[in-house]
Amino acid sequence: MAILAVVFHVPALQAQDGNRDASVPGTIAGAILGGGVGFVGGAFAGGAIDVALTPSCQDLCAIDGIVLGAMIGEIVLLPLGAHVGNRGRGSLLADYGVSIAIGTAGAVSGVAVESGVLLGIAGAVQVAAVVFTEVMTSPRLTVSPLVRRGSQGGTDIGLQMTF
Repeated sequence: MAILAVVFHVPALQAQDGNRDASVPGTIAGAILGGGVGFVGGAFAGGAIDVALTPSCQDLCAIDGIVLGAMIGEIVLLPLGAHVGNRGRGSLLADYGVSIAIGTAGAVSGVAVESGVLLGIAGAVQVAAVVFTEVMTSPRLTVSPLVRRGSQGGTDIGLQMTF
């Protein structure tokens, strides 16, 4: 639900704040894809590292490594996916700041109360916040008509683009 709120809410903010050279659908798709790849890849890596460090591991003893790896992978690749989906126009550093802050807070609170629902909500909020940050840090783009007197007595007509 939070993702749908971003789709409908961010364009309204863009209209108020001036046009931005940002791709909202691309940013959302990149964030979801990057977060998903990071989650799954991190889970596999975390589980493999946990098993390698615990040779007597049997059954689900690697669950801690799987959970921790999934969280770290999602926190790291979600902002990168959003940034790539937006064609590199926003601030990757700001995206990472938001992702680390919300991802860590969500993980700590979700693990503390042992709630998978809280972890899911934190993930949705993280996607929405990273998408919002990526779009709002994209440069402004203004296109306006340009009419001026030409150098040889005529009139030059063109477009002026401001970034």
